[in-house]
Amino acid sequence: KVWLSESGDSLLIDAGAARAWTVERRREAALCGKSSLGNRIKHHRAFRITVTNRSDRAGEVVVEEPLPISNSAEVEVVAETSDGGKLDEASGIVRWTVSLAAGESRTLQFAYDVSHGRDDRVPDLD
Repeated sequence: KVWLSESGDSLLIDAGAARAWTVERRREAALCGKSSLGNRIKHHRAFRITVTNRSDRAGEVVVEEPLPISNSAEVEVVAETSDGGKLDEASGIVRWTVSLAAGESRTLQFAYDVSHGRDDRVPDLD
C-alpha cells in the first residue's frame, strides 16, 4: 500500500492506498462576508469540498478541515455547517469519512463564523 497524505491551505487529505481520488476545496465567495456588530467584527466563511473516486473500485477517504484557532479568549469560532462532518472540540478539526462507489462523486458544504474584537488580529480572514 502507498498512503497518500497531502495538505494545502487548511485542508488535509488522507486517501489511503488509492491515488485515483480527487478532493477539491473551493471558497464560496458569494456566501462569505464580513460585518460589524458593535465593537466586534464577524467573518462568515463558506466552502464546498468535492470528493471524487476516479478508480474502478469502491473506497473511502477521510477529509479533515481544521477551524481557525486562536489563543485569545476574545476570538470565537463557531462551525455553522458541516454537512455530516464531526467536530473534534479538543483539536478544532471537522472530519468527514466519505465512502464512494467507483466513479462516484460527493459534494460537502462547510461553513464557520469567526467573531473578534476590533483590535484583535485574526490572520487570513480579510
